[in-house]
Amino acid sequence: MPIPVLTGVLAVIGAVVLAVFLSGCQGLFGGQGPTASSRTAAPSTGPTHRVTATVPIGKNPDGVAVDPGTHAVYVANAFDNTVSVIDASTRTVTATVPVGYDPVGVAVDPGTHTVYVTNFDGDTVSVSVIDGSTRTVTATVPVGRNPNGVAVDPGSHTVYVTNYQSNSVSVIEHR
Repeated sequence: MPIPVLTGVLAVIGAVVLAVFLSGCQGLFGGQGPTASSRTAAPSTGPTHRVTATVPIGKNPDGVAVDPGTHAVYVANAFDNTVSVIDASTRTVTATVPVGYDPVGVAVDPGTHTVYVTNFDGDTVSVSVIDGSTRTVTATVPVGRNPNGVAVDPGSHTVYVTNYQSNSVSVIEHR
C-alpha cells in the first residue's frame, strides 16, 4: 500500500475515534464514552470509606486474613515472629501466637477455622498451621525457600504457598 494512502487511512481512523470520544456516543466496543456531565459531575453520594478504629499490634505487620465464621482477624507481625489475633467485634487483640521467623503471608480456611502463616526467612522456611479455636500452632510444614503468598481453596481445604526463591508453589492438603 502506498504511503500517502496509508497516511490517509490512519488520519480517517484517528478522526473517527476522536469524534466518538468527544461526542460521548457509544464507542466501537459498546462502551459509553465520556459526556460533558460525567466529566464535571460531583463525587458520588454513595457509601463512603473511612477508618473507624486503629488497633495496636506487633512490629512490622504484613499479611492479614479474616475468618468470616468467627470474625477473627489474623495479622502476621514479621519483626516479632508472631501473629496477632483481633476480635473484629470488639477491635481488640485477644491473642498473640508465636510462629516461625519473619511471618508474612496469612490465609484462613473458613470451613476448618485453620490459619496458615508463611515464615519467610531463617531456618524455619515453613508454614505454621494455627488452630483458630485454641490459637496454638498445631503443625509446621516445610516448604520451598522464602515462602511468601498463601491461599486456601475452602472447597478442597488445599493450601497453596508461593516460594519466592524456589520459584515454585507448594501444595498442602489438610486431612
